[in-house]
Amino acid sequence: MPCAAEAQPMTNEEVVILSQAGLGESVVIAKIRQAREVAFRLEVADLALLREKGVADAVVAEMFDRQALGPAARGPETP
Repeated sequence: MPCAAEAQPMTNEEVVILSQAGLGESVVIAKIRQAREVAFRLEVADLALLREKGVADAVVAEMFDRQALGPAARGPETP
């Protein structure tokens, strides 16, 4: 059974937390791909803040890709 945190869409703030925790780009990207839903803010000011907080370009690019794909990008659920 998923916990309450898993029911919430992944946000910019969570990406920043993962990035600042020192996790590599590939780990942060994997978490973005794994997210059930995302609610990224990707306007100019948001992108500047992500850069200021040290989020890698490849991670930001994945955020754009995942946002565009929507919830169906995650694939089928496994029991």
